[in-house]
Amino acid sequence: MRVKHSIGFMIVLLGLGLVLVSDPQAAVGLRVTAVSGSQTHGGTITLTGSGFGTKSSAAPMKYDDFQNLANGQDPSGNGWNTAGHFKPVASNARVRPGTPFVRNLRAHFNGTVPFSQEGDASNFSLVGRSFPKAYVDFWMYADSTSIGGRKPQNIKIFRLHQDGTGDPNAYWSTTVVPGGGGDSNCAAADGTTSQDWAGCAPSNLSLNGNIPNNAFPGTEFWDKWHHFQVMAAAGSNGAANGTWVLYVDGRLRYNRPGNIALTRSGYDHWAEIWLGNYIRSEEWDGDAYFMWESVYVDNSWARVEIGNNPVYSACTLRETQVPTSWSDGSISVRVNRGQFPSLSGAYVFVIDEQGNISPGFPLSGGGGTGGGTTPAAPAGVRIVSS
Repeated sequence: MRVKHSIGFMIVLLGLGLVLVSDPQAAVGLRVTAVSGSQTHGGTITLTGSGFGTKSSAAPMKYDDFQNLANGQDPSGNGWNTAGHFKPVASNARVRPGTPFVRNLRAHFNGTVPFSQEGDASNFSLVGRSFPKAYVDFWMYADSTSIGGRKPQNIKIFRLHQDGTGDPNAYWSTTVVPGGGGDSNCAAADGTTSQDWAGCAPSNLSLNGNIPNNAFPGTEFWDKWHHFQVMAAAGSNGAANGTWVLYVDGRLRYNRPGNIALTRSGYDHWAEIWLGNYIRSEEWDGDAYFMWESVYVDNSWARVEIGNNPVYSACTLRETQVPTSWSDGSISVRVNRGQFPSLSGAYVFVIDEQGNISPGFPLSGGGGTGGGTTPAAPAGVRIVSS
């Protein structure tokens, strides 16, 4: 059984969130100037502009919306490894409202199944890879309706791991203390030499990049669809040079750009990613189900997103697109409308390999070009290497 247990920046308040911005030249250089193609779900649009940079593989390492699976089917045929007492399978339960999707992937945990029989685990994973950097993006619903009186504690939602060795590893978790109180969420790194916990101490806001630890309390976790987006970099040799930037539902929750220890001596990348992962089996009973949808995993931060505001940080809905070609001046993507009824009134963003974000470019929701001109910079997150 394998249960997977110096940078300078300026912070400004823009829109609804904290935003890291670059020097004006860098922000102005990255922009979309035109959009062509079919702006409907499954169609292809081409973004023309400048400063997109390069991406060695246009497509992500893995994107899966699970729509090709039959209900009850294991996703291993889609290239995932699966593990746990109950392995994840395709399901039409709790389909995300407003999307074109008719199923998702359901992980199943049971609090009465012993640890030795993997009741704690219901995983799908990619192994034998190399993640010096990682971008992990997914929608998830944690269904508590079949759980008994107490919800489980110590839930590891996703984890970047070494190749079967366990530590060092980095993960996001949530904790719900029985009887209420103490609910928290953590960005954490186990097995590092200098900092084992990256964001779990509410009394030390510097661990979260000065974002209150209760910005996304554990009580908010259950029985709702949530969108998770993390940009991570392993750093090297236990130095405080790793990155962990996490958004939940469009809001910045953890902000450690290049100033956190996520490894130890001899390590400079992760080799595996585990999703579904782990729920501690003690102190709860019944069944917990996690539904997963639109899972996007890459070893590059370069990507394309569509949001509902021209300012990235002010978007309350963002959907990640699937690139099919990428050059410095042109990107083509397969459209994923997600919860957008149409792309009319939405905005497209290009994020480059360094984490710079273009101004939002307006879309029309039809064919041809978008609906207007590019708004002025500054636009969004910028991670500035010293």
